[in-house]
Amino acid sequence: MWLENSIALLPAYLLGSIPSAYLLVKWRYHRDVTTDGSGNVGTMNVFRTTRSKPLSVLVLLMDFSKGLLAAGLARQFFSADPFMIGAAAVLAVLGHNYPVWLKFHGGRGLATGAGVMVLLAPSLAGVWLVLWALVYSILRKVIYASVLVTSALFIFIWWPGALFVANRLAIPVSIICILILIKHIPGIRDIWLKSKAESIEY
Repeated sequence: MWLENSIALLPAYLLGSIPSAYLLVKWRYHRDVTTDGSGNVGTMNVFRTTRSKPLSVLVLLMDFSKGLLAAGLARQFFSADPFMIGAAAVLAVLGHNYPVWLKFHGGRGLATGAGVMVLLAPSLAGVWLVLWALVYSILRKVIYASVLVTSALFIFIWWPGALFVANRLAIPVSIICILILIKHIPGIRDIWLKSKAESIEY
């Protein structure tokens, strides 16, 4: 049974692991996003590396669609099993963050995570995206908005009395939040070290 479930969930990981940013930048600009810019295989590094808004938007949509499709297929095939649907959602984000094709060097999971959540928990996804846009409009830093809002989402899920706590998808959504936050640690560390160095110089 365990082996059968693992095999059934494999497509979710493989779908999530399609490195949209890497493939499109390699095809269009013959550059490697794993070594250029921040090294992150995602939308922001595509823009940082190529300065192409159309290509960056395309990467964003493709990464979002990976999560949406993985969750949709899981719901289609495992409609009576919330555990399998949640596991497929987590594996799609895991695949994006740690793709086997790029030696597990992937993105940060925001777009793919958003795609997953739009299908599994649309109201929660809506709150997440609106708050992200609001925080970004104030701080003007993608990484700050991503970390703050994803952390707030994780806390909200488990807040006493929150309706979402009773939902069986609370655990997989929490894991997705953790996967996203883990991938943001290096960026936050770099910003902290840079600000520390600047304060010492000052």
